[in-house]
Amino acid sequence: IKRFAALWYVRLIVLRALAEVGVTFIHSDTDAIWLRDPLGAFFAPTQPALLKFSQGTVAPSQLQARWGFVVCGGLFYARASRFTRAYFQTVLEHLLQNPLVPRHATDQDSLNLALAEFGVAWHTVPNTTYHKKLFATHFTCSLREVEGTFEGAGLRVALLPHHFFMRRPMVHPEKPYVLHLYTHGGPKQTAGKLKMLQSEGLQFLRTDWANVSFPGDRGAWLDSLLLVNATVRSRYWP
Repeated sequence: IKRFAALWYVRLIVLRALAEVGVTFIHSDTDAIWLRDPLGAFFAPTQPALLKFSQGTVAPSQLQARWGFVVCGGLFYARASRFTRAYFQTVLEHLLQNPLVPRHATDQDSLNLALAEFGVAWHTVPNTTYHKKLFATHFTCSLREVEGTFEGAGLRVALLPHHFFMRRPMVHPEKPYVLHLYTHGGPKQTAGKLKMLQSEGLQFLRTDWANVSFPGDRGAWLDSLLLVNATVRSRYWP
């Protein structure tokens, strides 16, 4: 297994292990910038959904065409349960079966294919949907959580509202909880990702961060990497 496929594989091994020992967790990519704390509003343990996902864009295309959207591997919540254990085992199996694993596989396909294998049925709230576009493909978003259920089982999963967990830029009067914006032109390249974060007012690192030496104190070193008096600025909310 080469390149990023190795990262997806190892990450899923860790997530499956957490699920197997009964740990409830949130997975969040490094570039998913938390602007507000979503724990109480969206990830409280008393909420019925065992899995909650931020929104993906257009891959895998066959499920995007069927559902109108896909879930994203960049931010998701998993509550400890028998279903969660079985789900992540199935996700891992799909990744290993993917013919792209030796080169360019990602786990987002597998996350969605596993939901499809379990027979998820999605239920959007009437009059809450809108559409965003990536390349030539339009995908459905919702102002409310989209609930997913499974026939014959009292299980629920959910797709988080796109405007609160934003993948594609949009203007909305309410501040997002998490910005995880798609990067054009090489989304897995550090330089392109940092350029995008800077252009959106989301970069808190000094431009010369890579040249800052480690003084032996981890806390002081991390503090020294941050821009002084950095504040979030964005054109997506007032």
